[in-house]
Amino acid sequence: MLYAGIGMTASGVAPYGGKWSKVWLPLLIIAVVCPVVVTLMGMVHSLADFIADMAAAAAGAVVMLIILRGIYSVWERVTLGRGPREE
Repeated sequence: MLYAGIGMTASGVAPYGGKWSKVWLPLLIIAVVCPVVVTLMGMVHSLADFIADMAAAAAGAVVMLIILRGIYSVWERVTLGRGPREE
């Protein structure tokens, strides 16, 4: 999924259709589902572990979004140029 996301972003498809306000729901889902799955697998032994897993999942999702946004902005700059200068 990450490879496909990076490939699409690098080819000029804006993540989430360019609407960055739609990002918060997937981030929330990632931040909640990942720690729950890890807990069901028996890898979480305390509440502190669960909170740390939730924070790590949220941080990872945010970093992934920042990377995708950066890749898209580089593609936009290279492909579309810097735009007309007004003098």
